[in-house]
Amino acid sequence: MATLNWLSRALARAKVMTFTPANVNIGNTFSVTCNGKSITFTATVATVANVTAGLVALLSVSTIPEFTEMTWVDSATTITATAATAGSDRIFTSSATGGTATLTTATTTAATGPNHWDDVNNWDTGAIPVSADTVNIDLRRGGIYHGLDQSAVTLAAMRIYSPENTSNGIGLPDINASSYTEYRERTLKISVTTLEVNALSGRIRINTGTAAATATIVNSGSGSETGVPAVLLSGSHASNVYHCQAGSIGLAFFDYETLQAATVNVNPLASVVTGQGATIATMNNKGNVIGDATLTTYNQYDRAQGTLSGAFNPTTINHRGGQLDYRIRGTATNLTLASNLDLSNDQTAKTFTNVTLYPGAEINDPGDVATFSNGVQMDPTATRLTAA
Repeated sequence: MATLNWLSRALARAKVMTFTPANVNIGNTFSVTCNGKSITFTATVATVANVTAGLVALLSVSTIPEFTEMTWVDSATTITATAATAGSDRIFTSSATGGTATLTTATTTAATGPNHWDDVNNWDTGAIPVSADTVNIDLRRGGIYHGLDQSAVTLAAMRIYSPENTSNGIGLPDINASSYTEYRERTLKISVTTLEVNALSGRIRINTGTAAATATIVNSGSGSETGVPAVLLSGSHASNVYHCQAGSIGLAFFDYETLQAATVNVNPLASVVTGQGATIATMNNKGNVIGDATLTTYNQYDRAQGTLSGAFNPTTINHRGGQLDYRIRGTATNLTLASNLDLSNDQTAKTFTNVTLYPGAEINDPGDVATFSNGVQMDPTATRLTAA
């Protein structure tokens, strides 16, 4: 149960791989593959040298970005590939077809550097974090972009901070600087019980795994990718709690991500986007929410802004203040309304079973898409509901 501090000081080392053909006959094919893209050579002579020379000739002139990130050298018995950028990992595989032909891939030098979670030199204790540890990450020292799959570890706590704007972050973008879809791990996968993010960074991607996590996002930077929040969180425990105090936050933002939560609290200075993979029992919105999540109870308070969409069936919506753009295409069992409910931006049918309107309530339904199964109950004597 140690406390570890991120140093980001390991020396950068380039990855080196070898590709060795064997059992070559004329007509055999030999392929090197990265990110689903392959370079293939067909043997014209039944020698290993023919394959290594032919493949290197093709690999060296390829304009596919994944392949231009390596230098390719032919030694007549094998091909050596060295990453052009030290410290950045590359993942290549190989295959051969025809007869007993083979093309064997081996990593002779693993990539490492100051942005690798899994390098002991990047931690002040000289050890990689293990379960029950507490981790402090000052992003001003450097970002974390490799060695991100730590899913076997459950931390007691992790604190990520940077009081100053920084280009350093955690995780990789979906589309990288070479304009191809990122094939390496993009998100730090690590179970953690207590997570705090207070960093003016444009990208922090964390999957808190199977542990019941309490995550507090104190602040963030502006997202480094257009339209993508700065802090991207996911996690599978139904008891997760997210306190979004300020900043730009995505919960299961991408379609391939999932998140479960018992409670999500959104404060006035926070902007939260939830994706289709998010399942949230209770959301309390005092800030700005754009949601496509599965919601059970949604509470919105004075001056908040909400946009809810999807084909879900929320049990309870308490719209107590602000503006709610309602685009859900299902049935809401209980609707308590004391502010403006806007149905004008989605013309699909919507059903509200039990509806109570308080002073100040408005329903904007120009397309007459709403059905009120049990009518509408007016309560003119009630005071306007306000934030708890």
